[in-house]
Amino acid sequence: MPYTLSSPTVLATDAACRPGGAEVLRTLAGVFRLADDAAVRLGLHALDVDPGAAERAWDAAEAADDAVPSTADVGLAATLGRLPSATALARSGLGGARDVARLVVREAARWPDAPVRPVLGVGDVPAPAAAAAGAVVAAWLRPGLGEEHSVVLRSAWERVSAAGAAVRVPVPAVPVPLDALAEVRWPAGAWARAMHAAAWAAHATGRLRAQLLTVVDVTAAALEAEPDADPVLLRAALPALHGLAVADLLADVLADDVLGELRLGASAA
Repeated sequence: MPYTLSSPTVLATDAACRPGGAEVLRTLAGVFRLADDAAVRLGLHALDVDPGAAERAWDAAEAADDAVPSTADVGLAATLGRLPSATALARSGLGGARDVARLVVREAARWPDAPVRPVLGVGDVPAPAAAAAGAVVAAWLRPGLGEEHSVVLRSAWERVSAAGAAVRVPVPAVPVPLDALAEVRWPAGAWARAMHAAAWAAHATGRLRAQLLTVVDVTAAALEAEPDADPVLLRAALPALHGLAVADLLADVLADDVLGELRLGASAA
């Protein structure tokens, strides 16, 4: 699985570089904060969605997802002499809509009922899980998924949000502009080792979900601050931003050398 609780920077960066990145991140932040009572309400609204329309929407989502090239697809094309633009490479991701749907279904909440609705890449899942995954997938696949199908996949989630059951998240401050963060450089492998150490610390202290939400929230804040940011810039800047956010979350358990690597982006301020 390319997207897991323990690798939130992969998910958040790929999400940010989608055309509907801000909406993807806001929706992820909401579904991963669903309370039990909100999950029940979401499931009730999901059961109001016409099953035939839902099936057609998920079929359309599968076709739209298949049409989006992954990073592996772009790399293969390059080996065959079809060199991609920098933007096309930055827009591609390690996973696709079916991968993010799988993460939402498996990890976002405790779903209160039995599997009854099919979801792309997963199979039959509880109705609220299908509704949550549908909302994220609809945002992920913009603009390739037709509006008719996007409305169906979003409908239950939007009703819960409109009723105030979805948690509103305060937008955190982004301490350093993206163009400055993009200039931060680490010795080879240093950032990956530091983020790996942070993931283990989050796992050991029961903060994997908190780590994912921290990274998703700060990425959403970056897009809100710079809504027209180029995906190439985002790919360059987000590692430093995520390092700062994770360091703040886990400062009480990380070794000083790891914190130093994660906080390297602060030097760009």
